[in-house]
Amino acid sequence: MNQVRKADPNNKTVAENRKARFSYEVLDTIEAGLVLTGTEVKSLRQGQANIQDSYASVEGGEIWLINS
Repeated sequence: MNQVRKADPNNKTVAENRKARFSYEVLDTIEAGLVLTGTEVKSLRQGQANIQDSYASVEGGEIWLINS
């Protein structure tokens, strides 16, 4: 399941919860997209994203990012 990918200049990580990887054993990683509003896009472009206290929750067959 783990595959090495080539770096894509149009697809970069803008936020990562490094503390979660340090504090917990991550057994599986899922890559997903998000629908963002205008202010959220602006914050990401300015490098002000913070997901330190965030977590994912499965509700109704969908995965939601909580406390972001």
